[in-house]
Amino acid sequence: MVEAKVRPTAYAVSCLPPEHPNAFLFTLRVEWRSEDRWCVTDGAYCYRKDGHKAYESNPSSRTDRFKKAYRFPLDEALALAKRLAPKITINGHTVEAVLAGR
Repeated sequence: MVEAKVRPTAYAVSCLPPEHPNAFLFTLRVEWRSEDRWCVTDGAYCYRKDGHKAYESNPSSRTDRFKKAYRFPLDEALALAKRLAPKITINGHTVEAVLAGR
């Protein structure tokens, strides 16, 4: 019998608890893209090491230059997401303000 394999392909990184009604807005995802290459994304944009974000085009349109700047080993991607998560601002609302109920 053939056995199914399980492979993690995404991690959620957020400062808000998962049950918070706006957690999905303040959550970054670290997603698998290729062998030992992961991206940090907010859904449409990917982040590079300095925090700059760029739109992630369709796979067939992604250049090697883009992949080099926005793809990381898993440990680096998780560290980047953890560094960026507290700095997320949505419509002028910071993570700190949302956690404080403002």
